[in-house]
Amino acid sequence: MDSFKDSNKADTPTPTPHDAKWRYFWNIGDVMEDIAQNRSPADFPEWESNCNAWGKHMIDGCNTVAQMAALGLGL
Repeated sequence: MDSFKDSNKADTPTPTPHDAKWRYFWNIGDVMEDIAQNRSPADFPEWESNCNAWGKHMIDGCNTVAQMAALGLGL
């Protein structure tokens, strides 16, 4: 019976280990208190401006698609 238990173990350890790139996850827009604050790598001085620019492009793209869908649906 023990071999049956071992063969059905979860592949992902619980709790999951932290991913190193999560350290530099970038919040776009207003940051709530319970969300981690933005951090920039020391060796990448343009990190903040790049992340903010990409975030703005992604939000603008989502807004454009939403507006197109609203027009198509007659809203």
